[in-house]
Amino acid sequence: MSNFKIVGNANPTVGQKEMYSITDSFSVNLPTTNTVINNPLFPEAKVNWSMQQLVGGNWIVKENTKKTGNEVPYTFTEATLEYDDLKIVAEKNGQEVSMKIKPKKSLERKIATVTFLDENWNPPKRRFAYGDKLIARIHCVNLDGCHGKIVLYEDDEPYGTNTNYNRYSKFTTVPIYIEDGKAEAHFILNPNFAKLANAFGDKGYGKQEGEFHEYYITVEIFNQKPFESQNIEVRNPDYESPQILRENFHNNSKVNYYETKVEVLAQIREIGDSIREITNKALMVDVLDGVEENEETNSNCPNCNEDITLDEIKKICVDKNNNCLIANDTMIRSALPFLNTYRKKVGITTCVRKAHFLAQISQESHFYSLQENFNWYWKSLLKTYPSYFDQFETHAEKESEAKRLGRPNAAKNPGLTQDQQVKLANAIYGKTHPLGGLHINDGDGWLYSGKGFKQITWKGNYKELQNYFNANMKVNNEPDVNWIEGDNPYKLKNNAKNAITSALAFWGYNKINLVANSATTTSVENVTAKINTSKSTDIVNPRIEFFKNAIKVLKVKDCNPIKKDKNKICSYDEKFSANANEVYINIITTKDRNLQGPLIVFNESNILFKTHSLCRGSNKNKTKANGNGDTPVGRATTSYNSEKHKGELSYGNNGLIYLTGENGEFLTATRNGRNGIAIHSGHTVVYKDYIDDRGQLMSTYGCVRVYNNEMEKLGNLYTDLSNQGKKIYCYIEEYDGDIEDVYAFYDLPIDTKDSKRRNRANAQ
Repeated sequence: MSNFKIVGNANPTVGQKEMYSITDSFSVNLPTTNTVINNPLFPEAKVNWSMQQLVGGNWIVKENTKKTGNEVPYTFTEATLEYDDLKIVAEKNGQEVSMKIKPKKSLERKIATVTFLDENWNPPKRRFAYGDKLIARIHCVNLDGCHGKIVLYEDDEPYGTNTNYNRYSKFTTVPIYIEDGKAEAHFILNPNFAKLANAFGDKGYGKQEGEFHEYYITVEIFNQKPFESQNIEVRNPDYESPQILRENFHNNSKVNYYETKVEVLAQIREIGDSIREITNKALMVDVLDGVEENEETNSNCPNCNEDITLDEIKKICVDKNNNCLIANDTMIRSALPFLNTYRKKVGITTCVRKAHFLAQISQESHFYSLQENFNWYWKSLLKTYPSYFDQFETHAEKESEAKRLGRPNAAKNPGLTQDQQVKLANAIYGKTHPLGGLHINDGDGWLYSGKGFKQITWKGNYKELQNYFNANMKVNNEPDVNWIEGDNPYKLKNNAKNAITSALAFWGYNKINLVANSATTTSVENVTAKINTSKSTDIVNPRIEFFKNAIKVLKVKDCNPIKKDKNKICSYDEKFSANANEVYINIITTKDRNLQGPLIVFNESNILFKTHSLCRGSNKNKTKANGNGDTPVGRATTSYNSEKHKGELSYGNNGLIYLTGENGEFLTATRNGRNGIAIHSGHTVVYKDYIDDRGQLMSTYGCVRVYNNEMEKLGNLYTDLSNQGKKIYCYIEEYDGDIEDVYAFYDLPIDTKDSKRRNRANAQ
């Protein structure tokens, strides 16, 4: 029996910080004093803490809950409400004591905590460097189902001042959706950020940059006050020590700051109304006037430098039956010379970036509809403009307002009259909107409604893009553009040059090129998120289809930067390669898990084996403890048991290669208590009572399935490699492009039996 116990709240409220400490089990309550007696000959022993969850009969230490100290804080997330058993454990002098915890639901709605993690979802043990991935994890209380955004800033505010210089250093925005009390945003610390950060200082905007750049994020969720994290430090690659410059010598024993261990815990503080809230079509990244876009070109690809043609646009902007959607090509025909001149000013100079831009405009305006449509059915209004209707408290009030503004009939005809559409626009984008602060006149909603090939909205955005063009995009000392006040906003729909240059200015202003460099579905989603934060399939899916058209029409796959080097032996995404003592089983799966993907075994110099595989579970939850979801992605260690489940229909005759996560999402799944994931064979679709390969690969409970004949070969290869002393890893990655491209890269024929799977099965 331990001689101490834990003191603290056993029923904490979700989202509220609680303090836990230990006390002598035999102590009595005495008057407290300020006297503390320390004996240096007998230092007090450390108290080690952790939070543990009961999973499958075993107590599992929860990720990032280990702490040391006499008194430690814990904040419980909404996810803990679903835990059957949870406890806090304290250990001191080899003795251990625990307290059962049962969190209770909060009545408050708020952002509870924000933490920064590295690319492996771990607390960072060193300072971040440019090129690193930064993960921001947000825990919220009673905000499930809410949309929001996280904005990454570089801190240029001189200490102790309030000059608002940071409006220049808003680098990127990631939309978020709160689910199960949390959300994550992933940022790449692009090396170009360093150049911009140093440029801001050189221009006199904010403090001069020193050895480190400081970054922070703001979290913005509708109807919640914005929150701001503490700063993290990223080493400035252009910094030179003043002492080295003065004494003109080099010291080979410089501190390696990249390896310096730092603790980064982002406490959050309220910043009131100083952060501007922006809607789904708002601008996301401010760029300092005079800082030009980096124009990347590929001199090895002639297509990158070719002008975009009207014929190409008409082949891209088509429906599923290949019918052109451009009802009138007058404006785009007139705009083409300006498109090809000014796109270079915003870095649209590669095949894949041209494809992304044209796909987005295809959906935004079909290259001819330069005035936003307001002939809306009242029910559709609620889904399309939720930020407007959020100002009404009850659903009945929202419906009443939608019926007042929208047409009563679902059919488009008879539609709203022109006057009714103007009335609708003046409400949706008017001064009654929570974001309509600049729309002070009654007609400003219609005046600054969506116009141009990009459908620019809101007066503030018109002004920002006007200023961006004048500072960064002008050619041959041409006069400034004016897109605000009077009738100037109408230039975006009546003048071909202004219609297309406003779209290009939006692209450059928002740094969309940062996410427009690959020919994948994810890249389309990332580009779309910078243009419209809605995740509705009605918004995203058409852009994906237009992008697929653009890939073919612009011959993006022939562009040299897109081609992969077949002589490079590594994982398909090039994240992992093997050394002389290692072998990798690299599994490339489709993102939706509806089709098979290649399984490739390679060592440091050769591909040793290749076959087909399926990583499909009974649901999409990949990290849930004891879950049967899709196989998680990431790297795993392996072990092979050739006799396990031998002869069973679900597993076949060649045993199992077990996988234990040690990287990425796979590590998270393992830490959560998900185990038993393996590579195996077994029965196939239709032929469920036989261990043979007549049907296509059948889904599992989240394992990797291969054909029986191939599992025999893989098992034999694994045994041989293991006998040679090789360390064998499995790395599973998702590919969100056309999986046929991956098969072609490895010269692996597509399995003719494979077809797209629809419903999720509860059997394996």
